[in-house]
Amino acid sequence: MGYVKECEATAHQRVAEAEMRIREVGTPGMQRAAEVKMLEAAEELDRIQLAGCSLFPGHRGRFVKCTSCGNPFHDEGSYLAHWRYGPTGRLGCERTASILKVMGFVSDEYRYPGESWPEYVLRHPDRQTR
Repeated sequence: MGYVKECEATAHQRVAEAEMRIREVGTPGMQRAAEVKMLEAAEELDRIQLAGCSLFPGHRGRFVKCTSCGNPFHDEGSYLAHWRYGPTGRLGCERTASILKVMGFVSDEYRYPGESWPEYVLRHPDRQTR
């Protein structure tokens, strides 16, 4: 969970910086822009914190698994990438395979000794980390 914790710390820092900018700016237009940046940073922090609560680390060794949807992921960056705000504005993980494919996810097949069925591990090529 190192990568998720690092992302959370960065998001906390962005929220704090945005709050400072709100207090420092003088004109209403600049203050509104700073408030928008703060809200964006707060949304990202919410997404990371909720995702961190549903992370099952060390699934089958180096893979991570989402306890919410049950999908295994290649790395924590790919895991975080499947959390998003849906059409209703609700934050959650995307579990539909076709939508994950549209989002850029690919599925790698892994076979483990003693098991006759493969496990499909999701990976987002743009999000590979550790």
